[in-house]
Amino acid sequence: SMTPRVFIGMATVEYMLSDCAFSFTQVVKHTSASIDTLFANGRSNSLANSLMGFVRTARAVNASHIMLMEHDHTWPEDTVLRLLAHDKPIVGATYAGRTPPHRIFGVELDMTPIDISRPEVREVMRLPLGAILIRTDVFNGWEEPLFADPWQPERGFFGTCDYAFCNRARQSGASIWLDPQLSLELTHIANVQVQLDGAQVALETKVG
Repeated sequence: SMTPRVFIGMATVEYMLSDCAFSFTQVVKHTSASIDTLFANGRSNSLANSLMGFVRTARAVNASHIMLMEHDHTWPEDTVLRLLAHDKPIVGATYAGRTPPHRIFGVELDMTPIDISRPEVREVMRLPLGAILIRTDVFNGWEEPLFADPWQPERGFFGTCDYAFCNRARQSGASIWLDPQLSLELTHIANVQVQLDGAQVALETKVG
C-alpha cells in the first residue's frame, strides 16, 4: 500500500480549549515524527463547513487519510498512528457526551448502543466525528455537500452531521470500525456552570 500522508483537521467553532490545544500539539508532533503529516484549523460557525473544507484540502495535497478532531477533546499522542495501523476505510473512537447523562455516542451493527466493555476492534454502524480517521478515497464519487446537519422531524430540530455521514459512507460501501481501547483513553472536555456561593465568598476574607 502507499505511504500514508495524513491531513489532520481540527474543527473549532470559535476557540480551542487549552487542554485540547496542548494535546493536539502532542498528537501532531508524535505523528509527524514517523509519517508525512499536515494539519489545519477549520474555524467555522458550522462543523459541516469545517469538515467539507478538510476534505477539499486533503484532496488538494494528495493526502491518503483525513484525521478529524474537535476542539473539546484530548487524545493519546499516538492516536493517529494507532488508527492507521488498523488499515480500515473509516476507524475511530467514541466518547461520552459533555452533559449529563453522558451517553456514549455511536451505534453497534445490530442497532444497539455501543458496548464499551467489549474490547475488540469491530465494525459498527455509526460513530461520532471527534476522533476518526477516514481514507480520502471514501469520498470518491460523492456530490457536495459531503457533510450536512439533517433535519429530524420527530424531534423538531437539526441533528449533527456525524451520523448522517456514517449512513452515507456505509451506503457508498465503506465500513466503519471502532477502537474501544482508544475510546477509553481520550476525553471530552465538559462545560460546567458555576454559581457564586455567599458562604464560600465570605471565607475569602478570612484568608491571610
